[in-house]
Amino acid sequence: MTRIVQFSLLIVLISAPLSGVDCAAQGQTPAPPSIVGIRPGTPIGEAYELLKQHGPNGMIQYGQKRLDVLADKPITYAMLWSATGSQEDREIVEVDLNFPPNDQKVWRISRRISFPTDHEPLAEAMLNSLRKTFGKELPSSVPDHAFWAFDAQGRPVQGRGVEMADCALYLELPELSGTVLAFASAKTSSTVNPNVALAPTVVAANREHCHPFVFVAASLAAEPGNRATIRNVSVTITDIGAGIRAGTETQAALNGAVSAEQKAALKKAKEQPVPQF
Repeated sequence: MTRIVQFSLLIVLISAPLSGVDCAAQGQTPAPPSIVGIRPGTPIGEAYELLKQHGPNGMIQYGQKRLDVLADKPITYAMLWSATGSQEDREIVEVDLNFPPNDQKVWRISRRISFPTDHEPLAEAMLNSLRKTFGKELPSSVPDHAFWAFDAQGRPVQGRGVEMADCALYLELPELSGTVLAFASAKTSSTVNPNVALAPTVVAANREHCHPFVFVAASLAAEPGNRATIRNVSVTITDIGAGIRAGTETQAALNGAVSAEQKAALKKAKEQPVPQF
């Protein structure tokens, strides 16, 4: 019975759609790629509802940070869905959000699926499934990885293949298994580092050519000693330009608030009487 249940779970996980990018073929307006219906630019409230729809019986946990100069309550900068909130869960979805002062929207989303022992799929079959979702991958020599690049309207970027794959490779990808542990340690987690969401300068300063595009990076972790099958797959969609722009404005707002506080403190200090000696 256990093997039947595991096999059924595997079929569900493989068949669960990552969502497509071929809207134009269906007569719809092109849009950036998505995972479980969530794409870069999705507002926080809509992203939350889509996570609930993805698994109504699952658990949604939050990464939050207090920035009193921007909000009077903790700010949610990440949401994480899994079945039970455990690192042992076979599926984990993480949504990363920008901080205020801009409206909070998704700038990165990741999904990780682990496969039960003896039910690991073929790496080539998994790659073909990803191709059905995102199209033909970019040329790359990086083993066990595949990369895609899209413009802001969701159209595949033609040409510059190796250069675009290089951009996607060097984006900072979330470590989902470690994130689950961090989220599980507290309801309002201070252990999840929010610096990337505050100022996600995860592409080096001399790589501005990466910023106009949305990247998809897939990692297919092969079984030790058997590269034909994989034990898990992780897919991350990142709009690095949106993340950097939002993070820069957040940092400017924080700096402005600190500067205003400093000026107010200095003004108050100037008004204080000085004792005579």
